[in-house]
Amino acid sequence: MAFSNKIYCIDNCEVCKKPANKTKEALYKISKGPKVITCSRSCAGKARCYKKQPKTLEEFRPLFWQKVNKEPGQGPKGECWEWQGNIVKSNILSMEFGYGRVGCTKLMPTRVAHRISYLLVYGDFDKRLKVCHKCDNPPCVRPDHLFLGTQADNVHDMIQKGRDIRLKGEDNKRAHFTNNQVRNMRLIREFNL
Repeated sequence: MAFSNKIYCIDNCEVCKKPANKTKEALYKISKGPKVITCSRSCAGKARCYKKQPKTLEEFRPLFWQKVNKEPGQGPKGECWEWQGNIVKSNILSMEFGYGRVGCTKLMPTRVAHRISYLLVYGDFDKRLKVCHKCDNPPCVRPDHLFLGTQADNVHDMIQKGRDIRLKGEDNKRAHFTNNQVRNMRLIREFNL
């Protein structure tokens, strides 16, 4: 759509309500998304965010489920529904490595995706409880693979399934060296070789 630089838009900005005294061409270059009248790049960014934000859980529900891959073959046993949105890749300190992240709206602050899945299907629950995975697949958001439990329940489940990270030496999946390599390193240090 071509506009003449000589035509000025004298409407008010839809975000801050100040007069948007710019050419229509400049206004549409700023907004990049839905055609809204804004006075600056800052207001255009805010307009994009506010337009996309769902106002209720019912509006949020389809946005959430469209980012879930429900095709068979997902996860270790092929029965999971995996989150296709943002996945935490390097947040090992907060123990959320590999989990899906969703939110950043006024309605729904940022949370892990499997908690949102549980909330959307089963309704509100005590925020102090953990939403645990039966399938042990962090990006899985399939509701029947999730259950509520305390931190103690989650740790007990982890130990029963053999995922206890307190395993020592080669038995620990995160081990970088074999027992023989460690023995050799200690000998070298002890005798200054």
